[in-house]
Amino acid sequence: MEEGAELHLTAPELLPWDPAGLLSGSRLDARLDELPGWYVKTSPHPASICRDWITPDFDSAARLAATLAGLAAAAQHHPDISFGWGYFHVRWRTHDLGGIHENDILLALATERLLAASGHGQPAVLELPVDRGPGHR
Repeated sequence: MEEGAELHLTAPELLPWDPAGLLSGSRLDARLDELPGWYVKTSPHPASICRDWITPDFDSAARLAATLAGLAAAAQHHPDISFGWGYFHVRWRTHDLGGIHENDILLALATERLLAASGHGQPAVLELPVDRGPGHR
Protein backbone atom coordinates (compact mmCIF):
# COMPACT_ATOMS: atom_id res chain seq x y z
CA MET A 1 0.00 0.00 0.00
CA GLU A 2 1.34 3.44 -0.89
CA GLU A 3 2.39 5.80 1.88
CA GLY A 4 -0.47 8.16 2.68
CA ALA A 5 -3.08 5.95 1.02
CA GLU A 6 -6.05 5.15 3.20
CA LEU A 7 -7.28 1.65 3.76
CA HIS A 8 -10.93 1.11 4.59
CA LEU A 9 -12.42 -2.10 5.85
CA THR A 10 -15.90 -2.37 7.19
CA ALA A 11 -16.35 -4.11 10.50
CA PRO A 12 -17.70 -7.65 10.32
CA GLU A 13 -21.30 -8.28 11.22
CA LEU A 14 -21.18 -9.09 14.91
CA LEU A 15 -23.33 -11.39 16.99
CA PRO A 16 -25.38 -10.26 19.99
CA TRP A 17 -23.20 -9.57 23.02
CA ASP A 18 -24.49 -12.30 25.32
CA PRO A 19 -22.81 -14.99 27.44
CA ALA A 20 -23.77 -17.70 24.92
CA GLY A 21 -21.09 -16.29 22.63
CA LEU A 22 -18.26 -16.76 25.14
CA LEU A 23 -15.65 -19.28 24.01
CA SER A 24 -13.53 -21.67 26.04
CA GLY A 25 -12.14 -25.19 25.84
CA SER A 26 -12.57 -27.03 22.56
CA ARG A 27 -14.82 -24.31 21.08
CA LEU A 28 -12.06 -21.74 21.57
CA ASP A 29 -9.39 -24.15 20.28
CA ALA A 30 -11.40 -24.78 17.11
CA ARG A 31 -11.79 -21.06 16.43
CA LEU A 32 -8.09 -20.38 17.13
CA ASP A 33 -7.21 -22.93 14.46
CA GLU A 34 -8.49 -20.31 12.00
CA LEU A 35 -6.04 -17.74 13.41
CA PRO A 36 -2.47 -19.00 13.09
CA GLY A 37 -0.12 -16.95 15.22
CA TRP A 38 -2.80 -15.84 17.67
CA TYR A 39 -2.51 -17.01 21.25
CA VAL A 40 -4.55 -16.85 24.44
CA LYS A 41 -3.49 -14.98 27.54
CA THR A 42 -5.45 -15.65 30.70
CA SER A 43 -3.70 -12.96 32.73
CA PRO A 44 -4.59 -10.24 33.35
CA HIS A 45 -8.23 -11.24 33.65
CA PRO A 46 -10.31 -11.55 31.52
CA ALA A 47 -8.74 -13.92 29.01
CA SER A 48 -7.84 -12.48 25.63
CA ILE A 49 -6.59 -13.46 22.19
CA CYS A 50 -3.37 -11.76 21.13
CA ARG A 51 -1.10 -11.37 18.13
CA ASP A 52 2.25 -9.69 17.53
CA TRP A 53 3.69 -8.17 14.37
CA ILE A 54 7.19 -7.02 13.47
CA THR A 55 7.40 -3.61 11.81
CA PRO A 56 10.38 -1.97 10.12
CA ASP A 57 10.16 1.17 12.25
CA PHE A 58 8.07 3.19 14.69
CA ASP A 59 6.04 5.00 12.02
CA SER A 60 4.87 1.71 10.49
CA ALA A 61 3.77 0.46 13.90
CA ALA A 62 1.90 3.72 14.55
CA ARG A 63 0.15 3.43 11.17
CA LEU A 64 -0.97 -0.11 12.03
CA ALA A 65 -2.41 1.18 15.30
CA ALA A 66 -4.25 3.99 13.53
CA THR A 67 -5.56 1.58 10.88
CA LEU A 68 -6.86 -0.85 13.47
CA ALA A 69 -8.39 2.00 15.48
CA GLY A 70 -10.64 2.72 12.49
CA LEU A 71 -11.88 -0.88 12.41
CA ALA A 72 -12.45 -0.84 16.18
CA ALA A 73 -14.43 2.40 15.98
CA ALA A 74 -16.62 0.96 13.22
CA ALA A 75 -17.25 -2.18 15.30
CA GLN A 76 -17.72 -0.22 18.54
CA HIS A 77 -15.46 -2.76 20.25
CA HIS A 78 -11.93 -1.74 21.08
CA PRO A 79 -8.82 -3.90 21.47
CA ASP A 80 -5.83 -3.17 23.62
CA ILE A 81 -3.07 -2.01 21.29
CA SER A 82 0.58 -1.48 22.10
CA PHE A 83 3.37 -0.57 19.72
CA GLY A 84 6.84 0.85 19.54
CA TRP A 85 9.89 0.79 17.34
CA GLY A 86 9.74 -2.51 15.46
CA TYR A 87 6.65 -4.07 17.03
CA PHE A 88 2.87 -3.96 17.14
CA HIS A 89 0.69 -5.97 19.57
CA VAL A 90 -3.10 -6.37 19.66
CA ARG A 91 -5.34 -8.02 22.26
CA TRP A 92 -9.07 -8.67 21.77
CA ARG A 93 -11.32 -9.54 24.73
CA THR A 94 -14.77 -8.74 26.02
CA HIS A 95 -14.49 -7.10 29.42
CA ASP A 96 -18.23 -6.88 30.07
CA LEU A 97 -18.71 -10.65 29.74
CA GLY A 98 -15.36 -11.58 31.26
CA GLY A 99 -13.68 -13.50 28.47
CA ILE A 100 -13.25 -14.22 24.79
CA HIS A 101 -16.46 -13.84 22.80
CA GLU A 102 -17.15 -15.08 19.27
CA ASN A 103 -17.07 -11.42 18.23
CA ASP A 104 -13.46 -11.17 19.39
CA ILE A 105 -12.64 -13.99 16.94
CA LEU A 106 -14.53 -12.22 14.14
CA LEU A 107 -12.62 -9.03 14.87
CA ALA A 108 -9.30 -10.89 15.02
CA LEU A 109 -10.06 -12.32 11.55
CA ALA A 110 -10.87 -8.80 10.34
CA THR A 111 -7.63 -7.58 11.95
CA GLU A 112 -5.69 -10.17 9.96
CA ARG A 113 -7.26 -9.05 6.67
CA LEU A 114 -6.79 -5.38 7.46
CA LEU A 115 -3.16 -5.59 8.53
CA ALA A 116 -2.24 -7.93 5.66
CA ALA A 117 -3.72 -5.43 3.22
CA SER A 118 -1.91 -2.51 4.84
CA GLY A 119 1.53 -3.91 4.06
CA HIS A 120 3.08 -2.17 7.09
CA GLY A 121 3.96 -5.18 9.20
CA GLN A 122 4.59 -8.88 9.12
CA PRO A 123 3.49 -11.47 11.65
CA ALA A 124 6.08 -11.97 14.34
CA VAL A 125 7.53 -15.41 14.81
CA LEU A 126 7.78 -15.58 18.56
CA GLU A 127 8.60 -18.46 20.82
CA LEU A 128 6.20 -17.52 23.59
CA PRO A 129 4.58 -19.90 26.02
CA VAL A 130 0.90 -20.12 25.17
CA ASP A 131 -1.28 -19.79 28.25
CA ARG A 132 -4.66 -21.20 27.33
CA GLY A 133 -5.58 -21.90 30.92
CA PRO A 134 -6.75 -25.18 32.43
CA GLY A 135 -8.23 -27.76 30.12
CA HIS A 136 -6.74 -26.42 26.86
CA ARG A 137 -4.37 -28.28 24.59
